Amino acid sequence: MIPDGRLAIGGPGNIEIWHPQNASFILSLNNTDKEVWSMAVLNNEKLASGSFALVRIWNTKTGKLLFSLTKHTEQVVALASLPNNKLASGSYDNTVMIWNTLTGQQLFTLNGHLNMLSSLAVLPSGLLASGSYDSTVRIWNPDSGKLIQTLSNHTSYVYTVKALPNGLLASGSKDGTVKIWG
Repeated sequence: MIPDGRLAIGGPGNIEIWHPQNASFILSLNNTDKEVWSMAVLNNEKLASGSFALVRIWNTKTGKLLFSLTKHTEQVVALASLPNNKLASGSYDNTVMIWNTLTGQQLFTLNGHLNMLSSLAVLPSGLLASGSYDSTVRIWNPDSGKLIQTLSNHTSYVYTVKALPNGLLASGSKDGTVKIWG
């Protein structure tokens, strides 16, 4: 959901913006031949979309493509809007990248996962959590690019990470467990 109440729906080849109250189509963001794997709403009427080895930043009022961010080498499956006009992107290339959404500049590459990324979550503290098929959750400082902590109590793929309102972190795994981290 875009802050003004519009709804963004991604699919093969495009992203559609709809007005959900009256189910009216507003505009299409042409993602060309790229399948949309992930999306994140950014500040100032912007939307980020992730596809194969590509992050795009769009203006959702005009439909204009603002930036194409091309540093990943595999599918971009997770996006997270960060404070101070930053974006985190997680990919099957085992990396998380931090971007400036005003300039399109890549700020950091967060290396450490040994397998594909599956999920990202921004904690209330501003730290970033990443879940991976390497069975770990890693906590990063997105302002410095530094790894803060590795959580490794899962015994199989971590499919999802979610920041909880009370400041805790939840992770769900193929091992059939949900872990709550403090």
